[in-house]
Amino acid sequence: MKRNKGTDTPVAQQDHILIFGLGFTGLRLAKVLEQRKWKVSGTVQTLEKKREIERLNPKIVVHVVDKSLANDTSKQNELFEGVTHILATAPVNRSTGKDPILEMVGDVIGLLAVNGKLTWVGYLSTTSVYGDHKGGWVNENTETIPTLKRGRLRKQAEISWLGTGAPVHIFRLPGIYGPSRGTIARARKGTAKLVVKEGQIFSRIHVDDIVGVLLASIEKPNPGRVYNVVDDEPEANYVVTEYAYNLLKLPSPQKQTWEDAKNTMSAMSLSFFFRD
Repeated sequence: MKRNKGTDTPVAQQDHILIFGLGFTGLRLAKVLEQRKWKVSGTVQTLEKKREIERLNPKIVVHVVDKSLANDTSKQNELFEGVTHILATAPVNRSTGKDPILEMVGDVIGLLAVNGKLTWVGYLSTTSVYGDHKGGWVNENTETIPTLKRGRLRKQAEISWLGTGAPVHIFRLPGIYGPSRGTIARARKGTAKLVVKEGQIFSRIHVDDIVGVLLASIEKPNPGRVYNVVDDEPEANYVVTEYAYNLLKLPSPQKQTWEDAKNTMSAMSLSFFFRD
């Protein structure tokens, strides 16, 4: 612990969170913690994104990183200087099948953990690790038996994070919605489709609810704990979409069967229908 110059009075270390991936959820948490006088830093992949975030949030320190970070000791030292908390939001590397953060700096995180530098680490995973439970309810104690490759890779990433020795917490997320993102946003644009796929229902979560759960976990760490951060009202896609149009007092489009709709859907939309 640092001490005041010329005295033995200890100086409390400022909470400093490093967010790997200042995207929709990561940036939302960053803004809240910055308002609470935390030191906040995070990563992006492009200089353009760094400039965009810093223009609107000048107190958030933004680093542009790529795979070269793995061999750049100077950049690693800069990135982790004073860090007490870490949030990992990045998806699994599709090329290697591994977690990209642990590929680059897993040894650094392990060393920080050994030296007692980290108070809290969060990993954003997905509910796809559970696999197909035929419409049955699952909870944090349900066995994870993912049926698709994406779910299997996420399960392995969870295991890898828990194996770092850091105070890791796992947060399993469904589809995320929030300002300018989700069914209501698409309904306003008239692009939300009523796709009927028999027997398939989704849970969802608002980005601010994710942030609320992360803040609660940060305040009361419980390393090794898994949290399902989802609503408890799963519903079919077309039901939610129709409700959104009704809320906005806009005419709903015609319902489409999955077979008719799948060839005209974006990759992002298709991914939700192929969730484990």
